[in-house]
Amino acid sequence: MMSRFIYSIQQAFKYRQALINIKDRGMAIKKLIDINQAWLDEQNVQILVLDFDGVMATHGEELPCEEVVQWLNALSNTMPQKNIYILSNKPTLLRKQYFQEHYPEITFVAGVRKKPYPDGMNAVAELSKVSPEYIALVDDRLLTGCLACVIAGAKPIWVTEPYTNVKKHPVPETFFKVLRWMDRKFVGA
Repeated sequence: MMSRFIYSIQQAFKYRQALINIKDRGMAIKKLIDINQAWLDEQNVQILVLDFDGVMATHGEELPCEEVVQWLNALSNTMPQKNIYILSNKPTLLRKQYFQEHYPEITFVAGVRKKPYPDGMNAVAELSKVSPEYIALVDDRLLTGCLACVIAGAKPIWVTEPYTNVKKHPVPETFFKVLRWMDRKFVGA
């Protein structure tokens, strides 16, 4: 854990300008459901990688929220499911089983070091045989997922209004709110 924290800090300073530029390059969105195929085409995204906590559901939930399920169903009509990957720092068995049952062609990436290490993004590039410049990761954290993306040479998409439920999960949600606040301060957003 400590080595991941130290790595995060070192890489955050190394890639700070790239993290600052995410918003300026139009790669900051409010919610995952704001993405559509036309926008992905404009950004030249061939492979879409999704974080889970905060992006598809609140922290601690095992299944994506209903509006994300509807969005994913709609996106699956324009983007092949094989071009969609899930990369979560908490790849639980129930989450994997859900995607295997409902979206069998979506790949759930596991067995890699946690973000901000670029291992997951590198695995997606290898599995998809697509260059990182055509791969985008949607994440609610600048200093984990977005940083992993930048390190790997992929496109970060920053979710600025993640799904939260402080009443149901007060400790983790508060913890992640603080981390997101620190992310914003780091990049001056």
